[in-house]
Amino acid sequence: MQLVLLCTIQSAPRMTAKGADSTTATFSISTFVPDQ
Repeated sequence: MQLVLLCTIQSAPRMTAKGADSTTATFSISTFVPDQ
């Protein structure tokens, strides 16, 4: 899941770093914290 999240994070901000960056950053942290 970690690899998938990282891949999606890099791909999401690339498409729309304006709004996707904020949403992706929060989503990544939310799923990354409980994952570890």
